[in-house]
Amino acid sequence: MAEEFVPSPEFLARVQRIQDAVELKQPDRIPIILSFGYFLSEYGGIMPTLYYEGVWDDRLEYLTQLPKSKTTGIFQDSDIFKVKEVVGDTLCIMGGMPIPLLKNGTAKEICAHTEKMCHEVGKGGGFIMCPTVLELEGISPENIQALADATKEFGVY
Repeated sequence: MAEEFVPSPEFLARVQRIQDAVELKQPDRIPIILSFGYFLSEYGGIMPTLYYEGVWDDRLEYLTQLPKSKTTGIFQDSDIFKVKEVVGDTLCIMGGMPIPLLKNGTAKEICAHTEKMCHEVGKGGGFIMCPTVLELEGISPENIQALADATKEFGVY
């Protein structure tokens, strides 16, 4: 018989951070996810995560009709600051790291952008830091590490 999985305290803390963000609460720090489908479905409850492809800036008002804290949305090319302003009290916002910056930027540029996202979009909770497209082909491990390190450093409430 297989041994029962007992999650570590660190794992449970991560799960709680993500759940808090999804429920529009303010966790102790901003979670980072590089692949979101399985994790949220398995450990955060069944909840739609919608990918808003392209620019949704002129249609954000429609999203305020969604049930509060019942969905997450990853925004590809929308103005993330406008997204926060319009739907930040309705749904959990995912994104914030443009792929061109993650692919071609320096660690310093990625760190500066991540700091801005954490302080402005992460303010008050309801934010999960991740790339705006979850296709990471061609992105250096050093830039992924810079994103993770900066989120850990600046994503603290």
